[in-house]
Amino acid sequence: MQKLNKKMSYELNIGLYFFFSSLIILVATTSLLYYFVSKNLKADIIENLESTVDLGSRSIDTDAFKRLTHLISSTKKTDEQIKAIEQSVDYKKIHDELNEIRNTKKGLINYVYTLIPTKNPNEARFVVDADVLKLRALNSSDPDISYFGRIYDIKLFPTVQTALTKKIKIVDHEFVYDQEYDVNSVMGFAPIYDKNTHEFLGIIGVDISDRQVSAFLNHMLLTGSIVITVALFPIMLISIFLARSVSRPISKLSEIVKRFSDKTLHERATMDSHIKEISDLIDSFNFMAQTIQTHNDNLLALNLSYQRSVPAEFLNFQSKDQITQVQLRDQIQKDMAVMFTDIRSFTTLSESMTPKQTFDF
Repeated sequence: MQKLNKKMSYELNIGLYFFFSSLIILVATTSLLYYFVSKNLKADIIENLESTVDLGSRSIDTDAFKRLTHLISSTKKTDEQIKAIEQSVDYKKIHDELNEIRNTKKGLINYVYTLIPTKNPNEARFVVDADVLKLRALNSSDPDISYFGRIYDIKLFPTVQTALTKKIKIVDHEFVYDQEYDVNSVMGFAPIYDKNTHEFLGIIGVDISDRQVSAFLNHMLLTGSIVITVALFPIMLISIFLARSVSRPISKLSEIVKRFSDKTLHERATMDSHIKEISDLIDSFNFMAQTIQTHNDNLLALNLSYQRSVPAEFLNFQSKDQITQVQLRDQIQKDMAVMFTDIRSFTTLSESMTPKQTFDF
């Protein structure tokens, strides 16, 4: 049972090694893919945002926009006057143009709006927002509706300030967390110039959140998790197969070595392995075993040859196991009976024979 447990433990260790190695590689690959897709996707969104605001600023009807900005700067408006302006042809025209811009990347663009500067560098005014008419139709009581002429505090938004003061196209370089709306977003702005006089009128702003990006990435992560889960079964089967491919020849070789160490010198490894190192180990063992057996056979033959000249009993008298243990001047003295035999007429016979004939006789 202990031997079986050791064998099972060996196979289990190899199997777990292959299994977790494969799992780590699979998870690492999925994580790296998620990271690079996320990074490249957000970079592409920011790059596309720049072209979106640029094209959007050129699609605005500057005549209608200019007339609306004049209404803001004239006198302070009541709520009824503001709502009336929001129902005007000019406002609806700009409103539709902004929604067309948003529909080019539907689900990705959150907000599209236009702003004009004020005397206060930390403030701007909304002219048209793509969501106002929809919110008005719903009778929304949202205090954050970007209605016509509303003051917009921009002191915490340096990108907006730069676009208004320097009258340039500018896009955030990374997604920024908006605590008010609990979303990571990136903003892009482009100046609106009168198409006839090239007078600076205001800016168009486009906000893109990472909600769709996160949804896509979460979907990809979920898909990756499902793939990993599904892949676990074949990985487990492959791990078991590999564990047995490695452990079985080694276990058999271990058993053969054990028997060989018990002086069963004829034992040889006959199993095959497709793993080069294990195959080399089997060949090396067989070569070693053959060498040891040949050496052992030579020693036995040598001992037998020595025994023809020096009987084993003589070594026993000397308390020696092998003739190699006998040293010069080794001797022992004992009282014993000796039986002596002779060949009758041996001297006469040997005189008539050659030395070889005598020895053969």
